[in-house]
Amino acid sequence: MLSMTSKSASTPIIIAIVLISLSHHHPSIPEPLQDCEALFTNTSNSSANFTSAGTSTVALSGEPAHVGDEVVASILVSNIGHSTGFATLNIENDEIGKSYSGDPVEITPGSSREIMTSIFPLNHGPISYSWWVSSNGSNVNQSLMGDFSVEVLAKQSISTSIDNYDWSATEGLQIDVSLYLSSGSSREVILDVFGSLKETSYHLQSVAIDLDPGRRNFHFELGSPNSETVAIELTTIGWLPNADSVNSSSIEVNSPLADPSQLSVEVTVTTMEPTAGEPLRLKVNLTNGDDMQAQSGKIRVLRSSDQTILAESLISAVNPGVSISHELVIPSWPDSDSAQLEVIWMYGDLSSSKFHSLESSVEEGGFSLPFDISAALFGVLSGVVIVLSGRLVWRAASSRTPTTSESRIRETRVERDSRSKNKKLKEVPCPFCEQRLSVPADHVGDAKCPSCSMQFSVMGVMPDSPTQSKKNLGEKITIFPKSKSSSDLLQCPECDQTLKVPMEKRPVQSRCPVCKIEFMAELE
Repeated sequence: MLSMTSKSASTPIIIAIVLISLSHHHPSIPEPLQDCEALFTNTSNSSANFTSAGTSTVALSGEPAHVGDEVVASILVSNIGHSTGFATLNIENDEIGKSYSGDPVEITPGSSREIMTSIFPLNHGPISYSWWVSSNGSNVNQSLMGDFSVEVLAKQSISTSIDNYDWSATEGLQIDVSLYLSSGSSREVILDVFGSLKETSYHLQSVAIDLDPGRRNFHFELGSPNSETVAIELTTIGWLPNADSVNSSSIEVNSPLADPSQLSVEVTVTTMEPTAGEPLRLKVNLTNGDDMQAQSGKIRVLRSSDQTILAESLISAVNPGVSISHELVIPSWPDSDSAQLEVIWMYGDLSSSKFHSLESSVEEGGFSLPFDISAALFGVLSGVVIVLSGRLVWRAASSRTPTTSESRIRETRVERDSRSKNKKLKEVPCPFCEQRLSVPADHVGDAKCPSCSMQFSVMGVMPDSPTQSKKNLGEKITIFPKSKSSSDLLQCPECDQTLKVPMEKRPVQSRCPVCKIEFMAELE
């Protein structure tokens, strides 16, 4: 009992001797322990205390980086406090002052967690960044801050093109595509293939590609799409290409057309004997017996006699071995005893047709004319008006009311006829058409040619005796204006009307039928 008591009492003495001995050989506490002691001394037991675990610099992933690429910075942080806390990694671009912050990470006491954030360089070349760890309500060691530099490369360029295509009845549409990526990192892209018809685009294929720098070729089999144009488009994933990149390309494609001899057109009508003016419904069955698709087009119904279009409708493409039905309506059946219809299936530059004859129904009873009575009456009335109008115009052109004499009223037609029978006649030529006319021997003045309807003056017969000549000369002397020309045509001296007076008849007294002036026509 005593021995046990003395042993337990000597234990504290031994520990004290050991501590004195250690303090004698190691007079100072190592710096890390001093820091920990100071840290724990200044820290409340109810808060977290963050310090670096391992290296005190951030680790970078995503290099070599190009402009716009994502670069991830991370660091391992330990919580040496007594409470759970949240730590956040912050990074700032020293050149432009742009800051990036990651998500807060929860760290429990005595554990270590990796915290990170992403940066996106906006220009190429070396870029300096500052970093630090922050936490709300927790202590952060001075080692959790610093700076680093990233060498950023220019953006990569990408281009794409459709090199050629082949479209056959057995293999369908095939295209060859080439993609090019400039030097730098490997990139992930999505290549989409589209078809389009009449400005309507639809998706054909899509494939994800890990693209290495350089050129790469791809082959696509697209079947038999209903397309006039094929286009490809590249979509980048997680990176930005250079502005001079070409991420799309298109090409026009011509599908092989179905053989018209392999296409059939069948026509069914609802009424076997349609009535004139009534609508008629047609059911058209189209069958594609070829190995190629019949492109979209139209159905047209013609009347064979005059190629009049009676009905027309658009139709979609017809695949090989497929039959479709389409209904057309002729709004008004033509008025005829029978008609032969031609139903044409038109697609591209090709067509296939079918003829179909129909007899029109005849209404019993009643009387019908083989022509339109209203049109006939209108024609008769128009003919009468034209005849009367022509007769009036002819009378106005061919008849001329003679003027009265200055001394007395003109004599009647009976008086002139009786007088002309008692007088001798003389023959004078017309100066315009050389027609010879019979006029009274003593007539002096105007005469009208019945052949050309021109008027001219008839000169009197020269007297036989000098006495009579002097008597006539003393009564009246008329001076006529003159008109000269070197051809049969000359100008009226009064109104410049062009007249015809034969040169062999000149000089001769003439009269203008327009202004009625008399003048002498002479040779120039």
